[in-house]
Amino acid sequence: MLEQLVAVPSHQRESDVQRLVARLLERSGFRVRLREVDQRRPNLVATRGRGGPVLCTHVDTVPPFRHSRPFTLRRARGRLVGRGAVDAKGQLAAAIVAANSTPGAVSIAVLVDEEGQGRGSQKVRLPPAAGSGVLVLEPTGFAICNEQAGYLDLELVAQGPGGHVATRDDPGLFRRLVEAAEHIGSLPILRSGRSRAGEPWYRVTVVQGGEDPWRLPGRVRLRMQLALLPGASMDHVREAVEQLPLGPIRVRVHDAEPAVTSEGGEMLPALERAVLQLDGQVRRSLMTSWTDAANLGARGYPWVVFGAGDLGPAHSDEEWITEDDLRHLTEALAVLIEEWPGRARAL
Repeated sequence: MLEQLVAVPSHQRESDVQRLVARLLERSGFRVRLREVDQRRPNLVATRGRGGPVLCTHVDTVPPFRHSRPFTLRRARGRLVGRGAVDAKGQLAAAIVAANSTPGAVSIAVLVDEEGQGRGSQKVRLPPAAGSGVLVLEPTGFAICNEQAGYLDLELVAQGPGGHVATRDDPGLFRRLVEAAEHIGSLPILRSGRSRAGEPWYRVTVVQGGEDPWRLPGRVRLRMQLALLPGASMDHVREAVEQLPLGPIRVRVHDAEPAVTSEGGEMLPALERAVLQLDGQVRRSLMTSWTDAANLGARGYPWVVFGAGDLGPAHSDEEWITEDDLRHLTEALAVLIEEWPGRARAL
């Protein structure tokens, strides 16, 4: 199943892979609806029976970047390697196979543009059963998450006259940008939040500038992602960042999302029971990246984020998920469908 999904590129448009998903689900007795969010970018919602859990994930991926053979799934030391293997076509493959293995009622929503602006989750029409909770399938290492970190996407720009690299009294604009990023990342207000993941964090993602190895650059640029923990006020953190006295460094906020939490509805205890049945224990954690759960929660749907694999390999040049983890997720989702409260049946 994963091999078929990975073989269809979906980093620009999702229509081809969504048609494949529709065919696969229709063969399993699902009623499938496709609705375009944008040209050649249709959301897919499939239902079988009445009630049952609502599973949700996304079918778009990041670009191949330097991924070797990104659209050919291959095995390597117990890993399945390919673009989307963990984020999130592996999650989707597990959902489809789990649904095929049990006659329970279930709905599967497959969304577009999660890696972009999240327009799929802004516009999707979920079935009524979603009012009981939505399981957003993303790599969490099988930890159950009903908290999700927010973020500030910051750009720091510094300009100066440049100069000779051998000058002893000027550390250069690059050094100043890095120090500014460290200062922002250590703001006390970031610790006003609380999280199972511990301390807040930041990551530098882009550094640009410089013209010659013997010249201190006259203009440099740095992009950073600043995590916001549940309970921290995005507006207060943003205000604190923008008011920092950083001298020649200008700070611009490109994008911002608050941290979000959910009670989880009926989905949370049902998923906990399924995981406990298989693993003998339940782990709870914070989802450290943005997911469609943010938009779904804003629209009133209770949510839980859960899935196989880790975020680390996602977006990488050798994206992977272990075959064991993929099979284990399939088993967990099958139990969830089979043991859903009321044991709603498709037939």
